[in-house]
Amino acid sequence: MRIRAAGRSTPSGRHNLETGVSYCRAIAAGLATVFVAIIPVAVSADASTDALKHLNTFTVLIDASDFPCGPTKKDIDTGLRYVLSQSRIKLAEGLGPSSAIYVNVALVDDCSAANVRIEVLANVRITETNQPVYGATIWEDGGGVLSGRSNMRSHILEEVERLTKKLVVDWSSVNP
Repeated sequence: MRIRAAGRSTPSGRHNLETGVSYCRAIAAGLATVFVAIIPVAVSADASTDALKHLNTFTVLIDASDFPCGPTKKDIDTGLRYVLSQSRIKLAEGLGPSSAIYVNVALVDDCSAANVRIEVLANVRITETNQPVYGATIWEDGGGVLSGRSNMRSHILEEVERLTKKLVVDWSSVNP
């Protein structure tokens, strides 16, 4: 099985993503890995629920291809925003705040399986050096979806809803 990355394929086989978010995250993650491997310091974000404290406004970033058997980006955005609208989490339009809810959906070409991940990205500082790390993952969760082609769309949307509700519960536990 081959997993198609989100974005549109170009004739050269490379992926032209609608936003540079994935590329920026990959570069930032690579640089952060190098720095963490070389410099033994703690980062103030520990990818736990506590890291969500005092974050109130988020931008939504969706990284998913529009497959015939899967949900569209609009479907994913609508489902995510519906769950978040029932919480105290605020959403910003555009790239205003420095924190984001990043949704990634990767679907196998034959539509038999998908991976759904939700991450919260924020700017943090390395504790000992006070150096900034931009777009660090401070919360994440995900799951796989196995389904037949005919109902893959609904199963992916259910997984997005489940993960979003988990984020709301975790966020609410540290932002009473």
